[in-house]
Amino acid sequence: MMAFLQNCVYLLIKWFTRQRKPPFILLAAGVAILKMTGGFSWQVIFSFKDYGVTASNPEGNFITSVLVPLLGIILCLTGTIWAVCGAITDWRRNDRKRVVIIRGEGLRKVASSNIDSQIHKKHSGHLVHLDINITQNLRDGYVIRPAEVFRNSVQPLIRNLYQYLDSAAKGDTEIVYAGMLPVPFLFWIGNVLDDKGPVTLCDWNRATESWQIVSDDKPDDGDIFQQETVVEGSSEEIVVAVSFSYYADLANIQKCFPGLRVEHLYLKKISFDNHWSIEKQQRLSLQFIELVKTLQQQRVKRIHLILVAPSSVSVNFGRRYDSRNLPELIVYQYEKSDDDTYPWGIYAISHGREEGGFILRSEALES
Repeated sequence: MMAFLQNCVYLLIKWFTRQRKPPFILLAAGVAILKMTGGFSWQVIFSFKDYGVTASNPEGNFITSVLVPLLGIILCLTGTIWAVCGAITDWRRNDRKRVVIIRGEGLRKVASSNIDSQIHKKHSGHLVHLDINITQNLRDGYVIRPAEVFRNSVQPLIRNLYQYLDSAAKGDTEIVYAGMLPVPFLFWIGNVLDDKGPVTLCDWNRATESWQIVSDDKPDDGDIFQQETVVEGSSEEIVVAVSFSYYADLANIQKCFPGLRVEHLYLKKISFDNHWSIEKQQRLSLQFIELVKTLQQQRVKRIHLILVAPSSVSVNFGRRYDSRNLPELIVYQYEKSDDDTYPWGIYAISHGREEGGFILRSEALES
């Protein structure tokens, strides 16, 4: 109940402080002036003898009874004409706009969901779907032939996305991501979406069992990452575990990455619904990047990332990771029921790995 009231107060404050459009400000000002003055109250007298027209008012106050209401009418007309012209311009612009929805069909169905109607509430334009469908290669959440899935189903996103971006004028294409895929694929998709402008993220709401937009309408709770060193070490390779929605399996991490230093980032409030504020996601992704920059100063050259987070957070972290200037990074898949808990990973896009790449953990530790 308290969270609901806080959200209502947040939306109310945002409504009062939001930027108003100038046409409607003029229109509102004109209506207010006419309301206060009661409109025109002058008399028009035609003089046929002198071929003239004179105006007067019963009270004799020409300014308050004539000029001020006239100003109100001018403001109303100006605001109305401006708003109509703006609506026509927006209509023409929206007719050119395309909204590219990248749908990750894996752990949850997207294509048959309510996602399109959700997007229409936020964006205008023609919807274009880019689907990444790996459902045929999932068995109870376990990815079968992950290297082949990445190469044939996920990596083509780069070429498909650029085809749409290159064929449209700058600013005429908006991007949306919705879907639940393995975390390594999601982080890599975030890499691809870096520098592509604003990206709207959708995630699965477990409470309502529907897709929901991660937006700035949700207040940031201010929670920050806490950091702990699980295993000491000074190697050029390091494991970074991030606990966002659940706690990372630290025991198996130490088992799968023996001898490596392990740093753990975790939130005080670990839950599956703590990610709906886009402001919070952006803030925490930058906190993660600051840690990586610190590790780089300590001469760390490769990071093995274990990310336990919702889909939208995983994409956002990938968007913020500048692999061309930061250390090489591999994001790993978690297979809880497998003896090999972190069997494979995906390289983040970087110099020399312009399209990322698949790698087994055993190979990564040997190289």
